Amino acid sequence: MKIVFLLFFFCGMLILYSQEKLDFSHEIYLRTTNEYDVNLDSLIFEMHSVSTVYTIDLYSNIFFQTDSFQHCIQRVPIPFQYDSYGFEHVISPLEKNNFAYGLYKVSVSDLGNNNLFNFYLDYRDCDYSFKYNGKNDIWIDFEAYRLNCKIAWYNENSWKEIENNNVYRIWEEKYKSVRAGLQNTDDFPFFWENCLVAIPYERSDANMFYIPHLVWGPKPNYSA
Repeated sequence: MKIVFLLFFFCGMLILYSQEKLDFSHEIYLRTTNEYDVNLDSLIFEMHSVSTVYTIDLYSNIFFQTDSFQHCIQRVPIPFQYDSYGFEHVISPLEKNNFAYGLYKVSVSDLGNNNLFNFYLDYRDCDYSFKYNGKNDIWIDFEAYRLNCKIAWYNENSWKEIENNNVYRIWEEKYKSVRAGLQNTDDFPFFWENCLVAIPYERSDANMFYIPHLVWGPKPNYSA
């Protein structure tokens, strides 16, 4: 009886915690819901860096610029199967589907390379993830039928609608123990010389032309 009970208890523990064990390394989880097309069984999520990218030496905690821009790509089934699809945050040296500190364009497209949705995530904050109170994970859910995207910054019960082409700054959305709501770039080398990014911003009027959308960061020891 004792052996049977122990086996049942152990198996129960595996059932309760297996998903967390599989996905502990993801900081961005990717999900899809609803059918987009009867012949389409998955969507493509991509993250392209559009700014200078920084990484960190995990042994010395020293930040440095990377030599190239980053590109992460993931194919996600419709609907998604568990939380096993996503991107991991900075590892030195960078590997496939690891993203570093930078401003990223997030795109969703179908298998025919038809773009369905875009938005931007700004991860240029030295405090991440050390001072974010363990609230590092993000869920991105794309509803394929309505082409609607939403994000959960803290947990799966804090969903927020994402606007197409908008910029979302991680330090403004997530709670951290210091400088809450403020960006910290002190440890990024030559950040001010490389922080300005011009991205296209699509207007929703009938003309459908693009206007520049400027994104930059704080100048050290100066506020405006």
